[in-house]
Amino acid sequence: MMYLLHSSLILAVFYVVYRLVLQKLTFHTLNRAYLLASLVLSILIPLVPLQPADWTKQQREPTEVLAKSVTAHRSSTSVSGKNDPLNFVALTQWVYGSVVVVLLGRLLRKLILLGLQIRRSRVERWRGLHLISTEHATASFFHWVFLNDKALNPKERQMVRAHEYSHFRRGHSIDVMVVEIFRCIWWFHPVSYWLQKSLTQLHEYEVDAEVVQQYSTKAYAQLILKLAVPQSVGITTPFARQSIKNRIHFLFTPSSISMKKLLFGVLIPLMAGAVILFAPPRTFPPATMVQTSQGSIHRVTYVDYEAFLSDMRRNPSLSRQKFATLFPNDWREAYQKNCRSKDQGVTGVSWDQAMQYCTWKTNVSKNHYLPITYRLPTEQEFQDLFARGEAGKPTGFYCLAICP
Repeated sequence: MMYLLHSSLILAVFYVVYRLVLQKLTFHTLNRAYLLASLVLSILIPLVPLQPADWTKQQREPTEVLAKSVTAHRSSTSVSGKNDPLNFVALTQWVYGSVVVVLLGRLLRKLILLGLQIRRSRVERWRGLHLISTEHATASFFHWVFLNDKALNPKERQMVRAHEYSHFRRGHSIDVMVVEIFRCIWWFHPVSYWLQKSLTQLHEYEVDAEVVQQYSTKAYAQLILKLAVPQSVGITTPFARQSIKNRIHFLFTPSSISMKKLLFGVLIPLMAGAVILFAPPRTFPPATMVQTSQGSIHRVTYVDYEAFLSDMRRNPSLSRQKFATLFPNDWREAYQKNCRSKDQGVTGVSWDQAMQYCTWKTNVSKNHYLPITYRLPTEQEFQDLFARGEAGKPTGFYCLAICP
């Protein structure tokens, strides 16, 4: 969930800059590229690990955390806390995932209905486009164009086809699909809806600027007003939308001076700031065993603790009630999540459970040629271990193996 939060904040910052600085410029292609780059960067930056300059210092700082962790272990004699009857984190994740599945299903349904409509329609080919007559608003989806030109004269038909061909040539439907999928995943984020609207407007501005180079600006503006109808087909790109006023405004607006393109350089410091603030620090996997003067300190993993539970389950002298006390807090969910990890330290273990694990480990070693004694490290041993920076960050609990 933190990834979604960081990604949402990055996208919000990039979009605010667009609205405040870039929206009024006539560099429509650059604005489109900026919004798409904002979308991609908001997805990637929280995923790309960044190695902090002071990572060695960060690895040498956990002594205070460890002291608190050890104290908590020793003061805990049973499973700490009670299971919350309503896990709000799990409920939130379930609700979020359910909405994503529903929205992706709706998008798939639109695509299927659009495909069925295309299969049932008569297609006319023109310059790589597949023209389909419709009674709704003129719209396009990739190379399929739903054309309503019954009330148009021959010149207006040429302008409409040139408009839709420009959409196809510039790949605007790809943008539409990318943003649609993004909206299904970031459905809770209002910026995803605003960005979709802005990007759709930029598509029209971009195409309008190209078409008026071939035809009269006045005649093209009259055509936009003539085709300004609300209906559209599915997830297609209609010829005319509610932003008619802005489209006509940009048709008669002089081009922005080239020097203003330097404003797009704001993306560089924005990207750098987003990386510094939201890129996750590069983590170094903690060692599963570190050699010390007293012996070797092992981090107990979920695999190790599961072996302990399996062996104790077969112990006939252990009652069911006593066996139930060996399970760490939230063991089932945590084990299912980390059972395949070979170095993830087990968490939620009480002091008594850790002591019983060490006792079991010692008894098991007595069957070997060289018996080993296992015990929990002292606070000082903990501090010495992690101050050396060899064990990474403290996770779970550790036991010290002492050879005779």
